[in-house]
Amino acid sequence: MSDDLIKLYRDQQDALGGGCGDGHCVIKKPVGMRTNGGCRCLYNLDFMGRQRVGVMLKASQEMADRIEQLERERDHAWSMVAKADGDAVRAAGEALQMQIAKQAAEAKIYKAIVGLSSVRHASVTSWIEKRALDVLIELEKDK
Repeated sequence: MSDDLIKLYRDQQDALGGGCGDGHCVIKKPVGMRTNGGCRCLYNLDFMGRQRVGVMLKASQEMADRIEQLERERDHAWSMVAKADGDAVRAAGEALQMQIAKQAAEAKIYKAIVGLSSVRHASVTSWIEKRALDVLIELEKDK
């Protein structure tokens, strides 16, 4: 919102007498003590008073439009932050899944090597060791 718009609004408030002091004043909310009889600012307005109210209403609408624009920009910014956070969480989750898969593969390979090495058959043991190395090399390449 521009300062000129706010200044225009405040100038019109002051030109209309700064409000009537009622708790429901449509021109300016009173500070401190107030009455409860209803706003008297719009009764018996002359031509200039009606014009000032019109200027205030126009300025109010422009302020409301600007507030809506700022809210849309804020919501868009928050959605971009949420998307970035979601992407980061997703990437971290994928990295964690890869780490878990690697550890699980290493555990299976180790189990297979230990289990079959007790057979003491050289060709089986060497095949398992070769396969284990191949799997570990593939996992390293995926990083």
